[in-house]
Formats: sequence, C-alpha cells, structure tokens
Amino acid sequence: VENFIGFVDGKENKMEKSKFLDMVGSPWTLLFDGACSKFENGAGIVLLSPSLEDFSFSFKLNFECTNNIAEYEAFILGLIIAWKYGVKDIVAKGDLEMVVKQIRKL
Repeated sequence: VENFIGFVDGKENKMEKSKFLDMVGSPWTLLFDGACSKFENGAGIVLLSPSLEDFSFSFKLNFECTNNIAEYEAFILGLIIAWKYGVKDIVAKGDLEMVVKQIRKL
C-alpha cells in the first residue's frame, strides 16, 4: 500500500499511539471520502473516538483511478489506520452509498 500512497503532510497527524490506545473503546466512527480528477487523486479519513476526539488523515493516491476506486481506497486506508492503532469496534460512514451498502453486508 505504501508504494501507491503518501501522506499529504508527510506525517501521521499529531496522533501518539499511547494516547490513542488509551481511548480505544467502542464504537469509533470512520468517516472517509475519496476524490479523483484529471490531475490528482486523493483520500481523506477522519477517525472519531467514542469521546468525539477526531484524528484526520489525508493521502495522495499515486495512481490513476475512478471516483469509486478512490472511495474504496479511502475506506481501506481508514480501516488500516484504525487497525494499526487497535480500534476493533468501528462504524463506517462514507460519501459513496454503494461502498457503505456493500460494507454493511459483510
């Protein structure tokens, strides 16, 4: 995954893993959005803790894609980040209805 994406700001937000793990509870909310244009593609992710503290991430997608693919990439990146920091109970909310409906079937 890392070969195809890059953090826009070059770092993982201001998130400290120890602080993040202290807040692991249920449920967290994953907000995601992907976008593509003729010139650039990207993904935005916000993780909301149970206490509504937010952790925002943005990525540049370094490959050509459609809007649907950008949405899926944003969702997958959000899940990877959540998993990396120990979040196990998560509710996903995205901008592309098709993605959200398919996720709910899982």
